[in-house]
Amino acid sequence: MMASRSHPTWAILAALPAEKLAEYAGDLPSTEVMRGSGKYSTLVNSLPGSEGLDQTLTERISAACPRSEVFLLRFREDLEVVWVYKKGIRVRERPDDPWKLARDLGCVLREEALPSGVTSSVCVVIGRTPEQVAKALGFKEVPDSEAMHIRPSPSGTYFYSEKGNVAVFVDDVASALDVRVYLLSARNGGAEFSCSVLEDGKDVGVYEIPVFRSAPLSQLQSVDGKTAPAEIATALGVPLEILGLEQ
Repeated sequence: MMASRSHPTWAILAALPAEKLAEYAGDLPSTEVMRGSGKYSTLVNSLPGSEGLDQTLTERISAACPRSEVFLLRFREDLEVVWVYKKGIRVRERPDDPWKLARDLGCVLREEALPSGVTSSVCVVIGRTPEQVAKALGFKEVPDSEAMHIRPSPSGTYFYSEKGNVAVFVDDVASALDVRVYLLSARNGGAEFSCSVLEDGKDVGVYEIPVFRSAPLSQLQSVDGKTAPAEIATALGVPLEILGLEQ
């Protein structure tokens, strides 16, 4: 039924490029991101019993896409359902067959899949200490392990995980600390690169290579005057090797 060769448990359809949607998947097991033929992409999970997490992810993704509807599909044999989210809130249930809705939105669940976790990412928190960032993330002490590294930088603090993408934590940190936050993501040695900027918990915009023009974020022409991925990372105090970049 799908590229993972497993029956999907749930799927999230959002008007985002597949690479952007993959950032929300992090290192979730049994998760893939499907490219759609239209503006929608699909995050698919085939782990039985993982319901509940899908609602949290859908709320976060929907909050980041306030101009379009985000759909949460569930495929349990006893209950197939389509829920519609807008601005981070579930607004209604649709009577559609979830398989047909996915097809109608150009997200046939037989398309080529992108493994999640393909993006290296780092979050930079300006003007805050590792202890403050750790507390905002729910840690009692500053971690420095494969699951989460939180380290000081000249501009404040940066954090990353060797286990997956840290994009799912950015909104929480930006809202809790009311500071400027940068999310740097890179693939293929920087051939695909993005830097999202948040200020006081609100999106400022995103700088992308190549430009995906990801609604609803404003497109930035540079990041603090820098345009090369390595220059941006260096200016923010991020070691290039974390993002797989070269000077």
